[in-house]
Amino acid sequence: MKSFPSAFATAMMLCATTLVQAQQSSSGSAEKPSLDERYEQLLEERPRVKQMIESGQMTKEQVLQRLKQEPDMRASDAPRQRRNERPLKVEDPAGFDETRDKDVFSGPQPGEALPPLTAQGMRGDRQGKPFDPVATAKGEPLVLIFQDDNPPGLRGLLQFNRVLSTIAEKSDQPLHTVSVFLGDDANQLTTLIKRVMVYLPESYQVGISPDGRDGPGAYGLNRNVAMTILMAKDGKVVHNFVFPQSMLYPDPHVLGGLADLIGEDREQLQAWLNDAKRPSRPARPSASQMRDNGGPQSSATEPVK
Repeated sequence: MKSFPSAFATAMMLCATTLVQAQQSSSGSAEKPSLDERYEQLLEERPRVKQMIESGQMTKEQVLQRLKQEPDMRASDAPRQRRNERPLKVEDPAGFDETRDKDVFSGPQPGEALPPLTAQGMRGDRQGKPFDPVATAKGEPLVLIFQDDNPPGLRGLLQFNRVLSTIAEKSDQPLHTVSVFLGDDANQLTTLIKRVMVYLPESYQVGISPDGRDGPGAYGLNRNVAMTILMAKDGKVVHNFVFPQSMLYPDPHVLGGLADLIGEDREQLQAWLNDAKRPSRPARPSASQMRDNGGPQSSATEPVK
């Protein structure tokens, strides 16, 4: 999959780098800085991030969310972070509420049935036609994502898709995935989605809600929430994850919810995901092998890719 270049991604990398520097400088102190103190330090040391917040390209809440996700990052993790190779964690989905505002609700809750849903297809045979993602799943595991037109959220969706693609490759369980986009300007939303779809596999279904930004009334979505992720099986909600500012990076608890949905151990799913992120390289020959082959390869030999 091609990378999705963005100033936002660059800013997030700057956030991570600054966090490492801050931890290095304060490693000898007994008291760790508060979240607000780290945020203010970030703005002071990274004017570009401050400029992006002031221009509306990103929000303070998004930066704080990133800082919350990286409380224990060390300097040795910085190169890994910059290469977007940070190990993914898969944790108990029950812990999600402990990291979020419990008073924010959006969509059907666990145990409730998914109502019928109409969305306008955006690709393949469903292009321009209404379809019901719930009916299409026929009770099989379904990940139903309601997403607004927030650009950082769209980029986070691309990262989440890599997770879903790995699961589809490794697991024998069927998994239906549909993103339904919400917006009051259908033309503008369509243009935005088309830019993203080129990075998504054909199996990933995309639709637009005809009900505007509020979404389908029967679902009770929160207009002030950027992303609502519903995981369902047998037509009923198993997990509900609400992101007021979108999910910028695959959340460990959401990944744990996926493990539950497909009936897989969390440890196994974590191994799958991190193996998929690790680039495959040919094994380096041992010293004895090199001696047996007459030493290192000459420059005329085709280089290892």
